[in-house]
Amino acid sequence: MRSTDEAAAEAPGGMALCVRRGSAVDREVLDVVDELFRRRLQVPELDPDTPLADYGLDSVRSIDLIVEMESLFEVQMSDGQAASMRTLRDVVDQVTASMTVRVGNGIGQP
Repeated sequence: MRSTDEAAAEAPGGMALCVRRGSAVDREVLDVVDELFRRRLQVPELDPDTPLADYGLDSVRSIDLIVEMESLFEVQMSDGQAASMRTLRDVVDQVTASMTVRVGNGIGQP
């Protein structure tokens, strides 16, 4: 069983791929997402656990940011993933989970 501090996906053949919270990848994603959200929301600092709505994030801006993150990180996020992103930490978790799925789906491909 995986801890809640991991974003994980099953790769073909049942191989599990994980990005642990606090890993270098997780930290890089946090840095990029933090900068993107601070710039778009025009705030000097974001607490990773504060609801993004408290910073003025509305549904229109949220969609724009999701599209930009999908492009930046070359991932696709489902509507369910997007709906679960309430804090900056949630966003990072969903992006790293999407990255893990993308990497996992590429294993063994020519």
